Amino acid sequence: MDFILTDPPYGTGANSVAGRSAGDKVRQYIRESKHADFVDSFLPEGWALMMNLVFSELFRVVKEGGQLLVFSDWRALPSLLSVVNSCGFTPLHVAVWDKGRGTRPMPNQFRRQSEFILHLVKGKQKQKAKPVYLDGVIQVPTIQNTEKLHAVQKPVELLSYLLQLAEDGSHVLDPFQGVGSTGIACLRSGRGLRYIGIEIVPEFHKIQNTTQGG
Repeated sequence: MDFILTDPPYGTGANSVAGRSAGDKVRQYIRESKHADFVDSFLPEGWALMMNLVFSELFRVVKEGGQLLVFSDWRALPSLLSVVNSCGFTPLHVAVWDKGRGTRPMPNQFRRQSEFILHLVKGKQKQKAKPVYLDGVIQVPTIQNTEKLHAVQKPVELLSYLLQLAEDGSHVLDPFQGVGSTGIACLRSGRGLRYIGIEIVPEFHKIQNTTQGG
């Protein structure tokens, strides 16, 4: 693989008994589809084990100089950095996704308005044939709950912006495909990006096949 763009489980919903029993919309939605343990209900030890296994495999399949963009939130970021470092990847930077004011306000706190995008490379980063200069804070509105096909679905507009870092014709992998938004962004790029997605939940895979035409 030349390039990986993925949004793995953050594993931040089960750090306490209260967190595991919380009834927020995300966990309720996934529980109803019988796949709670693949979103926020991991114990920290289980999450770390799975991420180490996944990123060890990603290190194996990514070409030398290949890049990864991995979504995270502020709670998962330190643990994710530990995992990717132990698997051999080199962190280059952390960008911020500004989701806009459609996100949840919090009394006497900050609006839950940002997530992070960890930029990694295997070995030494290769220079792009046509360099691009991307913003470190990316402002794309989040998808509203009523429009989501997946509880943690990312906007195709955001993924398309990030894919500018990939060379034309790259093989792009998303090991946590969801409903295939990364694949849609690859198809819409018009740059011959060849996409492979992996998804364990059949219902989400069926949605991906519908949205991408099979």
